[in-house]
Amino acid sequence: MADQEQAKLLIINPNTTQSMTQGLRDALIPLTPPGTHLTFYTAPAELGASPAISDISTGIQSAQACAKDIIYEKKLLDVYDGFLVCCFSDHPLTHALREHTKKPVVGILESSIVHALFVGHRFGIITTGTGYGYIYHKDVKNFLGATSDRFAGLLTTGVGVVELREGDKETVERKIKETSVKMVGEKGADVILLGCAGMAGMEELVKGAVRDAKLGDVKVVDGAKAGVEFLAGLARLDKASQKKQ
Repeated sequence: MADQEQAKLLIINPNTTQSMTQGLRDALIPLTPPGTHLTFYTAPAELGASPAISDISTGIQSAQACAKDIIYEKKLLDVYDGFLVCCFSDHPLTHALREHTKKPVVGILESSIVHALFVGHRFGIITTGTGYGYIYHKDVKNFLGATSDRFAGLLTTGVGVVELREGDKETVERKIKETSVKMVGEKGADVILLGCAGMAGMEELVKGAVRDAKLGDVKVVDGAKAGVEFLAGLARLDKASQKKQ
C-alpha cells in the first residue's frame, strides 16, 4: 500500500512524561499493523498537562491541555485517520475528540476489555499507585453496561506512574509480580489487564510470575497494543467507506 494510502494513527500519551511515550513507541512500532503509520504524541506541559494522571483532577487537566493542542492549536484531527488515547481510564479526552470528529477514537481501557472478553473467562486489572479504584470499577461497569462476574476486580501495585519507567527496576518488577500472582491466585482471573500505559511491554514479566507461582498460564492484555489493532481496522474501514461515497 502506498504511503499516501496508509491509515495514519496518532498515539496519544496524555501526560507529559517522555519516557512513557518512548515506552509506547518501543512496544507498538514493531507491531504496526499493515497499511498503517503510527505517530506518537506527548501532552504539552506548557498548556497545563501533568507528568502523571492519578486522579480525576489530573485527568481533566490533561484532557483540557491535549484537546486545546490537538483540536485547535495543531489541528491534528485533520491530519490523522484515527486516535488512540493511552490512559487506562474513561479519559475525558476520548469524549472530547469524539465530539469534534467522526474519525475513530479509541481508549485503552475500552480496547483492553474487548480483547479480554474475546480470549478469557474472567479478567482483572493491575494498575499503578494506590489507584482510584472506585473510578476504575465504575468505568468497567459503564463499558460493560452492568456489573459482571467476568470482572474479577482491580489490584494496585503501589508503583507510581513515572516510577514504572524511571524508578528502581528491581523494585518495580517485584511489586508487579506480586500483584499479578495475587490477581490470579486470590481473585481468580485468567486474563490480566495492564492498567497503565506505562506498563507497555510487561506481558512476559506478568506471565512468568504467575508460572513461577505454579498457577499455570495467564493471558495478559496490553491495552495500547489491542487499541492499535482495533483502531487500525476501524480507520481502514472508515477510509474505504469514504472512497465509495
